[in-house]
Amino acid sequence: MDGIPPPPSAVLPRTMLGAGRASSAGGLGRAEHSARRAGATVTAPALAGMRWRMVDFDERTLAEGVVGADGVLTIPADQPVWLTELDRP
Repeated sequence: MDGIPPPPSAVLPRTMLGAGRASSAGGLGRAEHSARRAGATVTAPALAGMRWRMVDFDERTLAEGVVGADGVLTIPADQPVWLTELDRP
């Protein structure tokens, strides 16, 4: 076991691990949450000509293309984009 760090439960106090938070948020599995999608426009001349692919959390391709000569890449707020991959051809 040398070199293997102990699990967080062995090091952190129970209160720091979130004990009791589920019950204070309405019960186990019913925690309140809020999720919002955020779009973005990235302008960088160095991106010009790069291939891009937007994927969701399940790694499904949502959209793909090539950044134009102006170096502008727009990530839409109306799609569940988790990650945008960039690749230089």
